[in-house]
Amino acid sequence: SPSNLAGIVETGYINFGPPITNIPVTGEIIEINDGSSHPSRGCYPVTNQPELAGKIALIDRGGDDCSIKTRVYNAQEAGAIGAIICNYANYIESFGIQPEEFTIPSVMISSVDCSRIKLALGSGVVASIVVPPDTGGPVEHDGSLDNSIVSHEYAHGITNRLTGINCLSPNEMIGD
Repeated sequence: SPSNLAGIVETGYINFGPPITNIPVTGEIIEINDGSSHPSRGCYPVTNQPELAGKIALIDRGGDDCSIKTRVYNAQEAGAIGAIICNYANYIESFGIQPEEFTIPSVMISSVDCSRIKLALGSGVVASIVVPPDTGGPVEHDGSLDNSIVSHEYAHGITNRLTGINCLSPNEMIGD
């Protein structure tokens, strides 16, 4: 909520802290403030701790002041129950870091989605960090289950095209 923000927002999983599950972490979104010249980056201990406690921290990415881990850790130490990192570009990415000291889930969103949220801050913006419901079926198609791909690849063996000389002869098979 509010209704003009309702719906699923594509996120990048930052891959540290607890895994995001089908049990939602829901709370009001509050922009982090560390009292520095770039307060929404959260590189220093949080100054709006009472306001952030029990809420989801909105944190800007950017600058070389500190790492994303430091920003999320500062939000966690201020009592946040989750963290949303606003990417400075219109794309999302994932990070393969796995430190043990994180206890709150974190995601990254595009700058476009972040701007929409920032416009509504102060009016009780509530979000849930949750795995979207399963829609059934695979997310990506498995080529080994597509008969046209399987028959195409076997045709390479029939014509000896791109298979090497005698690589399909019985004498060359493994185990003979």
